[in-house]
Amino acid sequence: VFWEHRNLFGNSEDLRVTIEVGEIRQQGTVKFTLPDWKRPDQDMLADVQAIRQTTEAFDELGVATSARVRRPLSETWTGTIGGSLEWSQLKDENGTNTSTLVGMPGELYRDATDSLLDPREGMRLRLQATPYFGWFNETASFFSGAVTLSGYQPLDSEKRFVLAGRTKVGSILGESREDIPANKRFYAGGGDSIRGYPFQKVGPLDDSHDPLGGRSVLELNAELRARVWGNFGLVPFVDGGNVYTSVFPDPSEELRWAAGIGARYVTVIGPVRFDIAFPLNPPRAVDDPFQFYISPGQAL
Repeated sequence: VFWEHRNLFGNSEDLRVTIEVGEIRQQGTVKFTLPDWKRPDQDMLADVQAIRQTTEAFDELGVATSARVRRPLSETWTGTIGGSLEWSQLKDENGTNTSTLVGMPGELYRDATDSLLDPREGMRLRLQATPYFGWFNETASFFSGAVTLSGYQPLDSEKRFVLAGRTKVGSILGESREDIPANKRFYAGGGDSIRGYPFQKVGPLDDSHDPLGGRSVLELNAELRARVWGNFGLVPFVDGGNVYTSVFPDPSEELRWAAGIGARYVTVIGPVRFDIAFPLNPPRAVDDPFQFYISPGQAL
């Protein structure tokens, strides 16, 4: 549920208040966008949020605020940089701890696709980097970064058949896994990650089969989008990847693979998807024979 004012002070300032309620996460967010800050096409972004999460990996109760500057660097590139302050109370396999972190998030994003919601041609590249400093049990400092590359290749002139792929690599440097707050570790598994596996279930698990998270992640996705009749389509896909305790993905560790098929219905505001996926080589702790997902937008 949200309320939004797109012209708060008469110069296109945008104020948006959002409340999200789900089984896993409940969150309230206030976002403010000040356009043309200091120079044309440069925006100032500020937000405050309160969050409560209950996952198999950790429970979180926290508040966060950030301020960033966003500027287009070219027709396809956009840069964002700023600062953040976060406080979280976390409960995981090590008990209940408090995390207070100051971050300096930065992002470079390139979008050379033909559509924001349903791309059929082009590439996207997202480079994210955030150094963190603060307190978690004791003083902590670490660097979190991720690279995500997506590509879309039409196989016919009408773009009814499109081959889509995505690769994500992430790494955290500077602290051991136990000294990184649970909400800042990498996790994989789920509808926007590796379909076929339960949420966050790909990667290291504890004795109770709960996710521990890791310091690095690798995700690989490929799908064939086929518009078979009118606005209806079928999408066979393969997903793979893993989460690692090491700083960088370890090629000696087995990747977790899944395969499945999805249905798409294209609306005026983008596609709606239904996917069913089957894990191909799950660990013994993951015994669900399949997972299904229903959501707006494409998976990749």
